[in-house]
This record gives sequence, structure tokens and C-alpha cells, in this order.
Amino acid sequence: MCIRDSPDAEMSEFNAEDITSLENLLKELRPHYCLIFLMPDELDVNLAWAWLKMACAIDDDPFVDARTGFITGENPDAAFRFVKRIADAVNGHITLPAAFIDNLGPNEVMKKDGWSKQPGSFMIPVLAAKYPTYTISHGLEGFTKEKLEEMSGAGLIHFGGHGYPARIVNCLNGPFVRRVPFAPSVIFNGACYTGVTGRWFDISMGKAKQENVPVSHSFSLGILANQAVAYLAALHPDHGIPVYQEMEFMAFTGSSLGDVIKHTHDGVIIAGGGQLIPLDPLTEGTRFSLTPAEIMLKGTASRILFGDPSLKVMEAATDPPLEVSLSSEEDLSLIHI
Repeated sequence: MCIRDSPDAEMSEFNAEDITSLENLLKELRPHYCLIFLMPDELDVNLAWAWLKMACAIDDDPFVDARTGFITGENPDAAFRFVKRIADAVNGHITLPAAFIDNLGPNEVMKKDGWSKQPGSFMIPVLAAKYPTYTISHGLEGFTKEKLEEMSGAGLIHFGGHGYPARIVNCLNGPFVRRVPFAPSVIFNGACYTGVTGRWFDISMGKAKQENVPVSHSFSLGILANQAVAYLAALHPDHGIPVYQEMEFMAFTGSSLGDVIKHTHDGVIIAGGGQLIPLDPLTEGTRFSLTPAEIMLKGTASRILFGDPSLKVMEAATDPPLEVSLSSEEDLSLIHI
């Protein structure tokens, strides 16, 4: 694990089965950025949740203190190439095209082989006002191999739809996502489980069943083996809205990717009443509530960044829609929006 992202970064090895062993080191170093290198079978939602709890507990406030990125790959060469792409982007050796593709995913209303690619984005118009933007929607059998090139030419990409570790339902799967001619890009995925690189927990029956996705079928590892410079996705069921909030936050602030994922996790804390919700580890047979609140909060807490958290890929696209200032706690009439 790289504790600080700098030439003199602090380094520490750890056992992925006991990531909490790093807790004292985190509190001692109080890092702004952390980069965690893992084998794909070492990363799961339990590790992500355990790390999130530690990343929020470095100081006394409840919010995320250490902005974190994860590095892995389907093999050591793929992980090396992922890191090299990041370095090449930082050093100007490769360029992310200034365009955005918003893939909404399968549309049951369209005919099965239907395909629509239109200019603009009604889901995140702030990006459409700044960059060439295209929205894709397709039928349940519309994303054929002949359409793979429709995903090229963009430095920002969003995938939506229902997901599993090996695929987005009625869209791309792990093997085919490796064949898309992506440009170097930052990819946001709102589909469930599409960050999984190995072990995952199926909770569809109300209790956890441990499963494993083969390396060659992992959607996430397929993205990382292709042209991704960064990838944001979930290790657990995700309700799809946080991914748009991440893109919107980045568009309005021009923040680093570490601050983007921090913004997501800080939202979980705000929704939990100012404290991190309980994130107990899952094991085979663990009973799991399927209430909307459980899915929204724990799923959002399972979103992670693959890539360098210090990486900044764009300037603010426009001013935020609201400006909020607070003059004092005593005189609430001085809050201006």
C-alpha cells in the first residue's frame, strides 16, 4: 500500500485478510491520499467497508479523511499497464478526449435490436454544455459486437443498467468489454456489482451467498485491462444514482478523483445522521435486509475508485447552481443561498 502519493511516499505491506492492522499507521501518518495495491482475489466488499471505516476515523469528525484509490489487474502485466496509463496521462503522453458518452443501458420499451445514439445528456446536462456529449440507449439485444465502436472517442464514459460481476444485463459482459475500442478514459459505472474482481456476496434471497467471478469474466478487470485511466464502480448492489452525483460533483468542482469518491462516501455519513452506518462484514449465510435504505446506504458505501485518487481530469465545467454561505451559528438569518 502506498500511504502518500509523492516521490517519498510511505509504503507498508499488509495482510488483505486483516486490513485493520493498518489503523494505527493511518492515524500516525494522517495521509491525504492512499493508493492500495491488491491481487484481484483479495478485494471484496468486506475489505472496502473495513477500509472506509478506518479512513473516516483518522480524526474526530465523521467524514472521510484519507482519499483512496485501488490498483489491481487480471494479471501483474495488466496492473502495470493500468498504472502506466495513469502516469502517461499525468505526464501528457496520452490524452483523454474531451467528450462524454452517457450509456443509459438497455431500454425495455425499445425494440429488441434497437439502438439510439443522440447528442446531449438529459441526465447530466452540465457536461453536455461543456463537451461533445452523446447519450446511448438500446434494446435488450441492441448492443451487438457491431456497436462496440460506438463507445470510442470519449474521455468520460458512464454505464447504467442492472449489473452483476460478469456483466451489465442485456449490455456488455466481461469478455466483450475487453474488446471495446475505448479511448483513454475515466469510466463511471452505476450498475450493481460491476466493481467486483473476485469474491462477491449474492444477497438476492435475503442472506449472503459467497460467489466468485472468474478473472476472465470480471467486468471490472475487463475495464482495467482495456484503456481505463480510472474506474468508479460498486462491489455490492448499487442503486445507480450516486454515479451521476459523482460526475456532477466533478463537473461543478473539477475535483480530484479522490475527492469525488470522498464526496460519495461523505453522503452516506450525512444520510446516516452524521455518522457512518454499521458496515458489518458479510459471510456465507449472513442475513441481509433488502430495504431501500439498506441498499442505498450500504451499496453507496461499497463504491470504490480504481486509480490514483490525486488525479484531476478536468477543470470545473461551470459554476455550481447554488452558492451557500454561513456568517455565524448565532444568526441563522445570515445564511444566503
